[in-house]
Amino acid sequence: MDLRAAPRVRRAHYLAYDEPVAGPKTTVVVTCCNGEKYLGDQLRSIAAQTQLPDEVVVGDDASTDGSVDIAREVLDGLAADVQILTSRSRLGLATNLARCLERSTGEIVHFADHDDVWHPGKVARISEAFGTSPGAELVFSDGEVVDSNGRPTGRTLWSLVGFGAAERHQWAERPVGVLSRRTVVTGAAMAARRRLIEAALPLPDNCWHDEWLALCAVLRGTVPLALPDRLIGYRVHGSNLAGLPPRRARDRLVQAGWPRDSRVECWTEACERFGGGQASEQLRAAVAFARRRPGRSAPPIERLRRVALLSLAGDYRRYGKGWSMALHDLVAPALYGRR
Repeated sequence: MDLRAAPRVRRAHYLAYDEPVAGPKTTVVVTCCNGEKYLGDQLRSIAAQTQLPDEVVVGDDASTDGSVDIAREVLDGLAADVQILTSRSRLGLATNLARCLERSTGEIVHFADHDDVWHPGKVARISEAFGTSPGAELVFSDGEVVDSNGRPTGRTLWSLVGFGAAERHQWAERPVGVLSRRTVVTGAAMAARRRLIEAALPLPDNCWHDEWLALCAVLRGTVPLALPDRLIGYRVHGSNLAGLPPRRARDRLVQAGWPRDSRVECWTEACERFGGGQASEQLRAAVAFARRRPGRSAPPIERLRRVALLSLAGDYRRYGKGWSMALHDLVAPALYGRR
């Protein structure tokens, strides 16, 4: 098997980085559960990097298919330290990822889903970004959305999550304001320094690891670097753990109600663990706003009163998604039913 042969995925708006970049030790962490259909493509794209990682850690979460055998076959002979972790019973994503991070030794850790593909210069480009910004603790990039067969869909990750020019401008000045409205950091397109990972562990169960690491970085006083390069092919299929934004009007309105209670709990925990700075105070204000919004069971008059007060105060625009969130709060009983 030719380990250097990357899957055939068209690369759009991609900058080639052909020369390896000397620097800190790099690790790639790949989490997997019954991923035999796509795992080989992902691992081959990692093995085809212009700058090979120094270490690859694969965490298999009690797969019942051939995932472990595929990992061993593809990574056999790779010029890197390879660890393939298995488990007899299902751990769940957070626990599986945490054990991989604890076993990894790289100073820069790249996160990979089992079903995506990387463009060949991903490790080199992100290594360059960390090298030119020694204070940065997290780097993430845009990505090209591909279908189950690896064909480009014409969409990008950033366009789908709403990380447009205005959001990117605010990100440079006030990233916590962006994170309180939407998740813009995709785990499969990010890498973090060891010091951030050590500070962020243990990972909470009530939010995704990418959002948690981004929050930790911001509350620790750094701004995650956002690279416009489309460094991955983010594969969309019927079994994605983290999906893409919905297209139907009703589903978009439901999503405008974000964050849910569990996410607010995550924000609160982040403030408690990394509080004290201006970013923490801004996130606490977003938590207070979330708790002032009317719940699903609020009486109609009380619901209208709260939405009106928050709208007049500008809080939906300041901490949320503007008019769409206000509309969500007005019609929530019709969306979900009373409870």
